[in-house]
Amino acid sequence: MASEWGSNSIAPGSTAGWYFSRPNLPGFLPVLQVMPLSPSFANNDWELTGGGYPYFNQLGISTIWSELSDDLATATYYMEVQNNSNNTIEYAFLEADSYGPALVAAPTGGLVSNSNYFLDAGGAPLTGVVAAIDFSVDFESSANGYSFQFNCYSTEGNAITTEWQQYVIYASPGSTQLWARIDTWNGTAAADELNRIDQALANLPSTTIPAGYTFTISLTYTNDGTGTVTGATYDVTDENGHSIGSTTITIVPHILRTTNHPATSANLAPIAAASWNIGGDYGGNTATLTSGAGIVTCSADNGLSVSTNEPSYTDFDDGTAENANLIFGPLAEFSTTSVAQSFVVTTEGGNAPQIRRDGRGRHVLPAPDAASIGTVD
Repeated sequence: MASEWGSNSIAPGSTAGWYFSRPNLPGFLPVLQVMPLSPSFANNDWELTGGGYPYFNQLGISTIWSELSDDLATATYYMEVQNNSNNTIEYAFLEADSYGPALVAAPTGGLVSNSNYFLDAGGAPLTGVVAAIDFSVDFESSANGYSFQFNCYSTEGNAITTEWQQYVIYASPGSTQLWARIDTWNGTAAADELNRIDQALANLPSTTIPAGYTFTISLTYTNDGTGTVTGATYDVTDENGHSIGSTTITIVPHILRTTNHPATSANLAPIAAASWNIGGDYGGNTATLTSGAGIVTCSADNGLSVSTNEPSYTDFDDGTAENANLIFGPLAEFSTTSVAQSFVVTTEGGNAPQIRRDGRGRHVLPAPDAASIGTVD
């Protein structure tokens, strides 16, 4: 049942603008309406406004418009009340809000840069995974470049050596060159790095990533039904959907840094969880971002759930060290094959506070080296 509140008066032929601010909650549906408290003493014949929509010769409201605040915390709904009668009308508001699933608690470090939710399917291997970044606002960095890291976790006790798989698109400071990276690890120490593979991906028109661009990382798999990941295809499209660059990286047979021998199928693994992070280019760098907003999406064949912390069944209790003045939006408790999450650069006070993941390591994405850089396949 809707709640009724307020008492307002509107003169004949007049309009009144209103707005309602509510917390930004996934699945929240505001139902807003006006209720006359006094008669309009008018007939019930249909009329048309100058804009072409029909109304009775009484009290009405416009279509509700909405706006999300810059910090992703508040949704504001705008409406216009219109009196099309020849008499003053008293009115109140009716509101019946509907809520979707409950919010998932944010990690201890908050929903910022290198501290974000985990996506998983209860321990099952994630298959058909596609990770994408859609930019709705120009993305710019004035220091330490940037990296978009799709970090993937294998199950604990996996006999296969790989525990952590990083799929990254990055650019160095002041550069228009985008690079694709796969970095795999069998532990948290620097000596545990298995592969560091960099390939040229695309050249941007400037150091700014324009609004409307999309970066996509599509994982590739073996054909044996185990969900074992073999590498990834990286794509960049512009605001018109035209390809700017594409490359595919396969882990086998790139040289392992631990043995100096080619990687084999024994160095491949399924993934059971994943997390999006956005930070500086590499080396634990903190990017100073001056603008940017958009959506990061993860799609899979599985029903994905959102978790506050790394699942207990994964084996890599660590996170990325690269950081930036950026926040992610909240997500709700659900299971779906596609999870979309907003992000926005925060520049309040010139440089928003940097928050790192609490209670976890901060794992550095190494700088590229000559031995690991390849050409486009």
